Amino acid sequence: FEKLKKLDISWNSFNKSILLSLGGSFPIQRLCGLKSLVELDLQRNQFSGPLPECIGNLTNLQFLDLSFNQLSGNIQSIVSELTSLKYLHLHGNEFEGSFSFSALANHSKLEAFILSPGNSRLLAIPSFLRYQHDIRFIDLSHNTLVGTFPTWILQNNSKLVVMNLRNNSFTGTFQLPNIKHGLVELDISSNNLTGMLPKEFGLVLPRLEYINMSRNNFGGNVPSSISETPALSVLDLSHNNFSGELPRSLFANCTMYCTLILSNNNFQGNVFPQGMNLRSMTVLDMKNNYFSVMVGADLLNSRSLSNLDISNNKNNLSGPIPHELLRSPNLVALDLRDNNFSGNIPSWIGQFSELHVLSLGGNALQGRIPNQLCELRNANIMNISRNLLFGSVPACFRIDLSCNELSGSIPQEIGDLHEIRSLNLSHNHITGSIPVSFSNLRSLESLDLGNNNLSGEIPSELVVLTFLETFNVSYNNLSGRVPDGAQFGTFDENNYRGNPGLCGQCIHKSCKSDEAPQTPPPSADVEEEDEGGIDMVWFYWSFSGAYVTILLVLAAILRINRHWRVLWFYYVDVCIYSISIWLVGTFPNWIFAEIGDLHETQPLNTIPS
Repeated sequence: FEKLKKLDISWNSFNKSILLSLGGSFPIQRLCGLKSLVELDLQRNQFSGPLPECIGNLTNLQFLDLSFNQLSGNIQSIVSELTSLKYLHLHGNEFEGSFSFSALANHSKLEAFILSPGNSRLLAIPSFLRYQHDIRFIDLSHNTLVGTFPTWILQNNSKLVVMNLRNNSFTGTFQLPNIKHGLVELDISSNNLTGMLPKEFGLVLPRLEYINMSRNNFGGNVPSSISETPALSVLDLSHNNFSGELPRSLFANCTMYCTLILSNNNFQGNVFPQGMNLRSMTVLDMKNNYFSVMVGADLLNSRSLSNLDISNNKNNLSGPIPHELLRSPNLVALDLRDNNFSGNIPSWIGQFSELHVLSLGGNALQGRIPNQLCELRNANIMNISRNLLFGSVPACFRIDLSCNELSGSIPQEIGDLHEIRSLNLSHNHITGSIPVSFSNLRSLESLDLGNNNLSGEIPSELVVLTFLETFNVSYNNLSGRVPDGAQFGTFDENNYRGNPGLCGQCIHKSCKSDEAPQTPPPSADVEEEDEGGIDMVWFYWSFSGAYVTILLVLAAILRINRHWRVLWFYYVDVCIYSISIWLVGTFPNWIFAEIGDLHETQPLNTIPS
């Protein structure tokens, strides 16, 4: 292996115990003998401990990727010796101390430098970068870098293609270099930058394809020069304070899979400026702004559009839901909630066969819920709450229908929607009973039927809904026993308020069937039962009755038959005298004479007739 030039063992689970066969106490030490090595990729393994100092002897090394391991120690002394490096990636380790890579000023060939933190973070941008003029890739994201935006990085590195400074603490305004730059990807999101973007933004950075400036404090208008970036495919300006109308030529040259995210700003005017080219748009997120019109919605003629979110535009968007949306048949998520759309829910929404999320809540929609919604077989979330809808509930619904004017009973067919996770019918005028078929909704996590006119009992079969976390049937006319098994054991009286006919342990109200009948106290002359549980009164009466009956039967026999009567009295005499013998030890001779006479007249073993 001495002449090996490229070694790639990335994306494995190699660790010290697995690679002991390589020799040495640290399994990477054997690599130190590969003097001809040019590329070394160890990323995404489980190497731990300090990096061997001998790695610094690989002077021919141009590509070094140690990212996403658990390496520790001081990396500075090692890397400083690798002056031939073009690519250096140290992200996701546990190197000690703060980094001051002044020794890397001699790395004139360096083209890519990636150092996001492990257990330690950069406190300042490494000063050696000031002396780099050929670097093409810089990633210093997720550190604690402070100070003003480092315009000098762009100024000094005309060949820079990617600059990622996201999730730091840079302040001040965004400044452009003095020369036209070939930067392709710019990510300065999640900092504290303020002010307006320079008017020449697109003129100085015309090759940009990816822009992420989200989660800062930028304000003012978006410069119209941004349209001078013909290759732009991703623009994320969300969570700022931008205002005004969008440039007419924004995304005018979008040709393939473009993403536009402008949410959480103060934009006004038209959602779709006339100059926009939306035919290749995939994601369009304009929520939480002040847009007021959707003129030019026909520009949405994009078969690739999958996500459209123009929700919560402060009730400024009004009128019927634009029919032009139908020109984007592959929509996966459509969110128009919290606006002022009116009219009926269009039946053509049922043609979005790929739709997973439909949110129309918080508008002024009215009329009946179209049965065509039943055709949205892939819909997992459907929210049409807080509108003015009326009529019966569609048998196929899997949506939020709360706060409407719905009436009638709940269809049994809802139990066929086995994969539904949330069902909200609260604040309507629904009558009838809770369907037993709800027990088939084994994936249900939330069931809200509160504030209706439901009656009857809560089906005990619902205890099989083991994923149920939220349950509300308050303020109905329900009665009977409250289920108390499985998940229902976690609910209390707050889930059942306003149903005076309900009872059960969890609402602290006993049911009549649970009340044992009261036994009147025994009278003074009745004796208590013994420990064996025998009724002594009954025992005494039955024994006395049997005793009297035997005596009466015996008396009747003796009265009717003389011979039996004579025999009985003789036997009584014999018993008397037998007892006297036992007591005094003598037996009178006349007894034998009397017995002999008795035998002569009637043998003792003869039954008289």
